[in-house]
Amino acid sequence: MACAIGSAHGNAETSPFISKAFSILDFGAVSDGKTMNTKAFDAAIKAGRVWSNDGVLAGDRQAIITVPHSPGLGFLTAGLNFSSYLTLRLEAGARMIASARQEDYVVRSAFVAGICSMVSE
Repeated sequence: MACAIGSAHGNAETSPFISKAFSILDFGAVSDGKTMNTKAFDAAIKAGRVWSNDGVLAGDRQAIITVPHSPGLGFLTAGLNFSSYLTLRLEAGARMIASARQEDYVVRSAFVAGICSMVSE
Protein backbone atom coordinates (compact mmCIF):
# COMPACT_ATOMS: atom_id res chain seq x y z
CA MET A 1 0.00 0.00 0.00
CA ALA A 2 1.32 3.44 -0.93
CA CYS A 3 0.77 6.58 1.10
CA ALA A 4 0.27 10.10 -0.29
CA ILE A 5 0.65 13.12 1.97
CA GLY A 6 -0.11 16.75 1.24
CA SER A 7 -2.08 16.49 -1.97
CA ALA A 8 -3.42 19.90 -2.91
CA HIS A 9 -6.47 18.45 -4.62
CA GLY A 10 -7.25 15.15 -2.90
CA ASN A 11 -5.94 11.88 -4.24
CA ALA A 12 -3.20 12.44 -6.84
CA GLU A 13 -4.41 9.46 -8.89
CA THR A 14 -7.98 10.81 -9.22
CA SER A 15 -7.12 14.51 -9.50
CA PRO A 16 -8.35 16.27 -12.68
CA PHE A 17 -5.01 18.07 -12.81
CA ILE A 18 -1.92 17.04 -14.75
CA SER A 19 0.53 15.20 -12.50
CA LYS A 20 4.16 14.16 -12.84
CA ALA A 21 6.30 12.02 -10.53
CA PHE A 22 9.75 13.08 -9.32
CA SER A 23 11.64 10.18 -7.72
CA ILE A 24 14.17 11.12 -5.06
CA LEU A 25 16.48 8.46 -6.59
CA ASP A 26 16.81 10.66 -9.69
CA PHE A 27 18.26 13.35 -7.42
CA GLY A 28 20.87 11.16 -5.71
CA ALA A 29 19.01 9.70 -2.71
CA VAL A 30 20.54 6.57 -1.16
CA SER A 31 18.60 4.09 0.98
CA ASP A 32 21.38 3.03 3.34
CA GLY A 33 20.11 4.66 6.55
CA LYS A 34 23.39 6.61 6.87
CA THR A 35 23.57 8.98 3.90
CA MET A 36 21.87 12.33 4.56
CA ASN A 37 19.30 12.69 1.77
CA THR A 38 17.88 16.13 2.57
CA LYS A 39 19.56 17.69 -0.49
CA ALA A 40 18.12 14.98 -2.76
CA PHE A 41 14.64 15.53 -1.30
CA ASP A 42 15.07 19.31 -1.64
CA ALA A 43 16.20 18.98 -5.28
CA ALA A 44 13.20 16.77 -6.13
CA ILE A 45 10.87 19.20 -4.34
CA LYS A 46 12.41 22.16 -6.18
CA ALA A 47 12.10 20.41 -9.57
CA GLY A 48 8.49 19.52 -8.78
CA ARG A 49 7.72 23.08 -7.66
CA VAL A 50 9.25 24.54 -10.85
CA TRP A 51 7.33 22.06 -13.03
CA SER A 52 4.01 22.59 -11.24
CA ASN A 53 4.34 26.38 -11.51
CA ASP A 54 5.08 26.15 -15.25
CA GLY A 55 1.49 25.28 -16.22
CA VAL A 56 -0.79 27.27 -18.47
CA LEU A 57 -3.11 28.06 -15.57
CA ALA A 58 -2.08 28.52 -11.96
CA GLY A 59 -2.64 25.23 -10.21
CA ASP A 60 -3.24 23.03 -13.27
CA ARG A 61 -0.24 20.80 -12.45
CA GLN A 62 0.54 18.70 -9.40
CA ALA A 63 4.02 17.28 -8.77
CA ILE A 64 4.34 13.97 -6.91
CA ILE A 65 7.58 13.56 -4.95
CA THR A 66 8.08 9.79 -4.85
CA VAL A 67 9.93 7.84 -2.16
CA PRO A 68 10.44 4.33 -3.58
CA HIS A 69 10.65 0.99 -1.81
CA SER A 70 13.70 1.05 0.48
CA PRO A 71 15.77 -2.09 -0.07
CA GLY A 72 18.29 -0.77 2.46
CA LEU A 73 17.61 0.70 5.89
CA GLY A 74 15.74 3.75 4.56
CA PHE A 75 16.21 7.35 3.46
CA LEU A 76 17.76 9.50 6.19
CA THR A 77 16.63 13.13 6.06
CA ALA A 78 16.10 16.28 8.09
CA GLY A 79 13.24 18.80 7.76
CA LEU A 80 11.56 19.25 4.38
CA ASN A 81 9.57 22.22 3.07
CA PHE A 82 6.61 21.57 0.81
CA SER A 83 4.29 24.00 -0.96
CA SER A 84 1.01 23.90 -2.83
CA TYR A 85 0.56 21.41 -5.65
CA LEU A 86 3.15 18.99 -4.27
CA THR A 87 2.37 15.52 -2.93
CA LEU A 88 4.78 13.30 -1.00
CA ARG A 89 4.12 9.70 -2.03
CA LEU A 90 5.68 6.78 -0.15
CA GLU A 91 5.59 3.58 -2.17
CA ALA A 92 4.93 0.26 -0.45
CA GLY A 93 7.98 -0.61 1.65
CA ALA A 94 9.40 2.94 1.59
CA ARG A 95 11.07 4.17 4.77
CA MET A 96 12.04 7.71 5.71
CA ILE A 97 14.28 8.17 8.75
CA ALA A 98 14.37 11.48 10.61
CA SER A 99 17.88 12.53 11.55
CA ALA A 100 18.52 12.47 15.30
CA ARG A 101 21.20 15.18 14.97
CA GLN A 102 19.90 18.61 16.01
CA GLU A 103 22.47 20.33 13.82
CA ASP A 104 20.82 18.81 10.72
CA TYR A 105 17.80 21.05 11.34
CA VAL A 106 17.93 24.76 10.55
CA VAL A 107 15.31 26.93 12.21
CA ARG A 108 14.25 30.10 10.45
CA SER A 109 11.31 32.42 10.80
CA ALA A 110 8.74 32.39 8.02
CA PHE A 111 6.15 35.00 7.19
CA VAL A 112 3.19 33.46 5.39
CA ALA A 113 -0.15 35.21 4.78
CA GLY A 114 0.31 37.53 7.73
CA ILE A 115 1.27 34.76 10.15
CA CYS A 116 4.81 34.61 11.50
CA SER A 117 5.94 31.15 12.60
CA MET A 118 9.08 29.08 13.09
CA VAL A 119 9.75 26.26 10.62
CA SER A 120 12.58 23.81 10.13
CA GLU A 121 14.46 23.91 6.87
